[in-house]
Amino acid sequence: MRRQRSERRLVNLGTSQACTGGAGCSHTGAVATISAASFDVLVVDFDDGIRRSSAEILASCGYRVAEAESAEQAAEILRIEGARLLLLEPDLPLVSGVEFIEQLLDPPPTIIFSTAPVSDADQLRFGNTVNTYLTKPVPPALLIAGVQAVLGRRA
Repeated sequence: MRRQRSERRLVNLGTSQACTGGAGCSHTGAVATISAASFDVLVVDFDDGIRRSSAEILASCGYRVAEAESAEQAAEILRIEGARLLLLEPDLPLVSGVEFIEQLLDPPPTIIFSTAPVSDADQLRFGNTVNTYLTKPVPPALLIAGVQAVLGRRA
């Protein structure tokens, strides 16, 4: 079985916008192919719409954002470019979010965002890697606040 090379995307708005987590964020931007050495946030979700909108919201606040639709793509991005934070859907196809985190030698801090509550057993398996759990749909202000709590504000 031949592996497809995944397209990684960065939503780039420049550094002139400051995020306030509210009306100050425009949550819009242009999407370009990445070539940066490292990212602030890696958004991992199989749902294109949720993944892209989450990435655009965070990029509009000045974060450097990459996207992956599977654990395999996420692992490649982490290996090649790195990320300071994972925004992870735990119910990924083929390899679950829990299995993905367990496979990483040194996982970055993680925010879980899921439509269903994460079981107590999975929360134990995630351990100290997970900083917070958010339930989809996540309001933009709550998503931004969660990321800011881990990474701080971007100017």
